[in-house]
Amino acid sequence: MSIPIDSGQWAEIGTTIGGIFGAIAFFWKVIDFIIAQRGYINPKLECESNYYDNKYYIGVKTSVENTSRRPIYLANAYLLMVSPSSKNHDEILIWIGKQNDIAPILDAKQQLEFPNYKKLYELCVQPERNNQIEVKDKDTTAIFKIMPYYTSLHSRLGAFANLSSNIMAEVGDKEAVWSIYFGVIGKDWYRRWILKRRSDFRIVHEDVIVKKW
Repeated sequence: MSIPIDSGQWAEIGTTIGGIFGAIAFFWKVIDFIIAQRGYINPKLECESNYYDNKYYIGVKTSVENTSRRPIYLANAYLLMVSPSSKNHDEILIWIGKQNDIAPILDAKQQLEFPNYKKLYELCVQPERNNQIEVKDKDTTAIFKIMPYYTSLHSRLGAFANLSSNIMAEVGDKEAVWSIYFGVIGKDWYRRWILKRRSDFRIVHEDVIVKKW
């Protein structure tokens, strides 16, 4: 036997359903806000080969986006340029560090910890270094170059902000394949490194063939 429902009861049911959907919508807005607050640094990298006056250059376009609603303060932005391209990022940084009396400090995953980057940065800002360190042997050339545009001129990256930079890096007089790494480190990683939070440390990579076109 069915029980008749009058218009008043239908109105109450509609109100209840509307309240449920409203609560769900509010819940998702809260989740979206929390995720946005916990955003991250999003670096991008584009490279191209250039040749001029018997020398080879790499045109490097970089950008950094803040995907969160909170500002991110940048502590270090750098390019690591390596030729040949067979060795990886951390191997080359350890080699550069050892050539400059910087002993590697590794975490449990054998990744370089923040003191290594801080010491390399401190070396680069010395006047005679011209913002970079170059190391060579008979097989490998590596250049660690800091980018003051991101850390001195625009160290604060506001909510959903985006910065970009274009530079031309001289890489010698021989055709070669170069590995280019663009790394960005937020100050939060320096403060939180004991907790192993790497949301404010990002690296992107691209290989480029340097040759006459």
